[in-house]
Amino acid sequence: MKKLSEALSLPNLTDLHLFLQRSGNSRLVKARLRVAGSISQEVPLEIDLPWAMAENIYSEESLKTGSLDEGVLFRGRGIRQQVGDKFCNLRLTYSESLGQPVLFVRIQSGTPPPIENVSGDYFFELMNKANSNSLGPGMILVSGQAGSGKSTYIASVLQHIVKLFPIHIVSLEDPVEYTISPMKGYATQKDVYFDSPSFQDALRACMREDPDVLYVGEVRDHATAETALTAAESGHLVFGTIHAGSNAGIVDRLLGLFGTVAPEFVAQRIAQCLRLCLSIRRSGMSFWYTYEEINDPLRNVIRNQALHHWKLYSSQVVIEKKGL
Repeated sequence: MKKLSEALSLPNLTDLHLFLQRSGNSRLVKARLRVAGSISQEVPLEIDLPWAMAENIYSEESLKTGSLDEGVLFRGRGIRQQVGDKFCNLRLTYSESLGQPVLFVRIQSGTPPPIENVSGDYFFELMNKANSNSLGPGMILVSGQAGSGKSTYIASVLQHIVKLFPIHIVSLEDPVEYTISPMKGYATQKDVYFDSPSFQDALRACMREDPDVLYVGEVRDHATAETALTAAESGHLVFGTIHAGSNAGIVDRLLGLFGTVAPEFVAQRIAQCLRLCLSIRRSGMSFWYTYEEINDPLRNVIRNQALHHWKLYSSQVVIEKKGL
């Protein structure tokens, strides 16, 4: 492989681990590649770093903090040859290992895949069954391990929403991984910590921007959970990702973010607003999407904070997809 662009064109490549040499802009590096979920053996890779990497990788700030984490747009010949004018989103994280600089590169296509590829067509079946004329308000939470496809799933769904409905979506992400193209509707996408100091600040501010749908890249603390829940209560459809291992775990994690602050009242609010939980599991290039509609019995389970009874009333649907 002579160019970084050639490496990026490999099918099912999601990550590059580059062990760099300090020898000018053109560097012979040792690299490991994550392809179809598995790490490769070490391979030599001669690359010309994109200008954004070359200017920032050894910046004074990066060397002081020991890290570099930013979204960069990369347009290389190999990418253009493979997918025309489309671009590839790279997320860079700079680190060091025993004094050797290492660059971790997360690769995103930049364009959300079709909803059929991520089982999003089933999501719209559920929405149509519940409310045929509009999406309706409420909260939809997605969980899964890092790299399981949470952001990819939501981006595909949001792209289809703006295709179907003349609405305004506001997304808050760190960083923005996919670009939502305007169609009947459009999206305002905010790179948190670049466009705003925090998720909660961005979420509070976006409520004044006339949104119909909100996407919170990660519901990670009490302030974010409170604002997202309030948005759902005020008539918005709110998407969010959250760290949990199952659909019952999603609710348990959300309740936990509120701590001991009026737990009965919080449980009532969550039971009222939560419409759908989705947990995603990945193994290699196989993905399992476990959908859980929040029915009336589950709402009672949430109100009573009796999550140990979840399985008694669960009606999960599991959809498997391969080769994304």
